[in-house]
Amino acid sequence: MMQRIQQLPDRPGEENNKDELWMIDHALQSLIRQTVDYEQQEHANILIRRRQLFLDLMEGTATETVEFRLNNLSPFADGEKGEAIPVYAVMVVELHDLDLPQAPDGESAGSGRSEDHRDADQRLSLSLLGVIQELAATYGWQGWAEWMSRERISILLRKEEGDGEGLLGVKLQEMAQTGCEWLHGHLGVQLTIGIGGQTHELEHIQDSYRAAVSALRYRLTLGVRDIVTSDQVPQANEIPLYSYLPLISETIRSFRLANHDWRVQLEGLFGAMETDRLEDGDTLTIVRWLQELLEREMREMKDVSGALDRYFNGSEGQRWKAEVESASSLRR
Repeated sequence: MMQRIQQLPDRPGEENNKDELWMIDHALQSLIRQTVDYEQQEHANILIRRRQLFLDLMEGTATETVEFRLNNLSPFADGEKGEAIPVYAVMVVELHDLDLPQAPDGESAGSGRSEDHRDADQRLSLSLLGVIQELAATYGWQGWAEWMSRERISILLRKEEGDGEGLLGVKLQEMAQTGCEWLHGHLGVQLTIGIGGQTHELEHIQDSYRAAVSALRYRLTLGVRDIVTSDQVPQANEIPLYSYLPLISETIRSFRLANHDWRVQLEGLFGAMETDRLEDGDTLTIVRWLQELLEREMREMKDVSGALDRYFNGSEGQRWKAEVESASSLRR
């Protein structure tokens, strides 16, 4: 429009017309900018509403509106829901040794990092979500993935046609194994995936999510590094942690007295934790107790404490403790 205005010959008395056309063009440009801003804001609002819906499904809140919002927001990557009754399942991906400053609200948690590093982290963050959703599509599932924390991604999976619960469970494990191998091979990402149960009801998605999260808490006693399914999780036990203190004390006492049975007792301690199927957090607590009490005993053993001090202090001590914290099983 401005080009055509500029091509008009100058004629007496027509300057007012040019001014009017310039005002029209200015108003149109302003309207275009407002429309673009509105579309961007609307897109951001949809993403926020989708994320809130995802959290409501995982937490089991606002269940009276989730079906309407699910149909209205269409969050699944592969389109609308068909006429068949869908089956849902939740996977929770836990990332290891990955420095992602991604926060649940989308803001970077690493304010000290350079802009280039933040951009790279955001690209990796989005790539992980995209890869997971594409992988689900190759196995016939509709996938919807969201970051839950800096180390965890949850994926809500939906499939229209049922293949039987057992076969679906096998396919979910195959998909999870493929994802672990692909992400490790192409992006160098180490991860563990917890798989929840299947359900046809939206209000029971929270049960699948909780089962997947619970599965991740038993990697050490189950001896699993990559994939843990909800049916592997033991029934809740009421074994108090302080019941392990006598075993710890007896093991340390035998070690201090140079009794050759201390290795057998130590194996028995770890065997008890494996038999009792303790959660990873409880297992690490018991091992920390063992480390702390052993270190205390070593300080009192003046004749040998010097030789063993490096295992508790300095770089060697830090490395030992880090290996304990990052162990993938009790036998490692």
